[in-house]
Amino acid sequence: MRKSGPVEEQAGIRLSPYRGLAAAAVALSFDYETSAAYGDLANLKSKLRGAFFRNMGRIWQSRKDLSFCYGLGYGMRHGAENVLAVLGWLGVRATWFASGHALLLGNRERKAFRINQTLPYATREAGFTEIVTWRRDKPTFSFEPFSDHTKHPYWYFGDQSARIAAAGHDIQCHTVSHPYVALEPPENVALDLEDWQAIAVANGFRPATVLAFPFCGDAYRLYDRLQLRTQIGKTVEGEPYRVLVCPDQTIRLLRGNGIQLLTRCGSRIGARPGPFSTYYDAPIHCMSDVLAVPLMQHPGLLGEAVRDAIDAGAALDLWLHPLSVFSVEECSQFEAMVGFLVDFSKRGTIWLAPISEIWEHSRRVAACTVTVEAIAGNELRVAARNAGEATVSELGLEVSDRPIVVNADANVRAHERGLVIAQLGAGSTYSFRLRLESSPWTP
Repeated sequence: MRKSGPVEEQAGIRLSPYRGLAAAAVALSFDYETSAAYGDLANLKSKLRGAFFRNMGRIWQSRKDLSFCYGLGYGMRHGAENVLAVLGWLGVRATWFASGHALLLGNRERKAFRINQTLPYATREAGFTEIVTWRRDKPTFSFEPFSDHTKHPYWYFGDQSARIAAAGHDIQCHTVSHPYVALEPPENVALDLEDWQAIAVANGFRPATVLAFPFCGDAYRLYDRLQLRTQIGKTVEGEPYRVLVCPDQTIRLLRGNGIQLLTRCGSRIGARPGPFSTYYDAPIHCMSDVLAVPLMQHPGLLGEAVRDAIDAGAALDLWLHPLSVFSVEECSQFEAMVGFLVDFSKRGTIWLAPISEIWEHSRRVAACTVTVEAIAGNELRVAARNAGEATVSELGLEVSDRPIVVNADANVRAHERGLVIAQLGAGSTYSFRLRLESSPWTP
């Protein structure tokens, strides 16, 4: 906030980064991946496939593990339906980080993908499991069925993604090929991001501005866990391995392809949540993220995470895979978690919204300033200025003492912890008079 003198400091007025006067912003997000990211069981016999479908009803309500390849896609699909049902009746919109095939209705035209690489770094020693290690030797889309969602619904999710978007949820980027971004050659990252944006637009989705790293892949987490000192094609002996994050060239390519914000940053895992911050001083931002599965299973941890976010004024991404909302028990746990967040949201303590909305609001607030002029006694003239190119809705002004609006219209209202300006148009200034009472404000 710009200061025009000691009056603002005395009044204790400052802009809130989140909608209204929420102390923190929380987003629910999902890594939304099809079997394309993990291959296929190429030798699966038709009779086994038939048996799978005949038992589908029982499987959906069981604890059966469908996590590998063929089953993973079906599990993701079913989990997504469970998630949509819970979010729908609780009135919550979320962010879905889609891999490339999650946007496609099919590929009967047998189109080749420009990005169809191997992953030479995907070794057991580096912590990758068999679900990924096969990609060291085979191109990513070796098992492409060249079909559509009606025959291979575990491979193509475009029909479900369209319903997700129509329900008001936000579709964002999880890359086309699901690589470990920091270890990919920059030219592969460029192809992947260009193709994701092109696939999105061609299938009726908006270009992405937010990227969730597959595998939480900014390299730090992998190397920190294994105490490694080398990277594919790069020796870093004598250099602190903790600086091994996405190369500058990769960051520039992300920015050049429309990405403004990163999440699933492995280097942030376990860190205390905070507001949006620059990614290691690079020209791109990142946000705090926490895997939500333990929070679902242990409500005490959920309460702790939300309190930490509120105390830190954080923008927090709570994420999981739809596959984690699969069984009856998991659905119940997920519903309880979302209900807990909705209660805080209804009280105005947190703002629960898709990531891109939280990010865009904070950017618009950054273009605003507030100035205060003393008139007489404890009466002040407050002017909020929007120098940006877009209207800011529900602009919060945090005020230290009880505010009493003197001569303003319905565009500003008193609220717990301060004031809220309903609309502040682009390039406009909104002024009103305010009297501060030293007694605490109670609604």
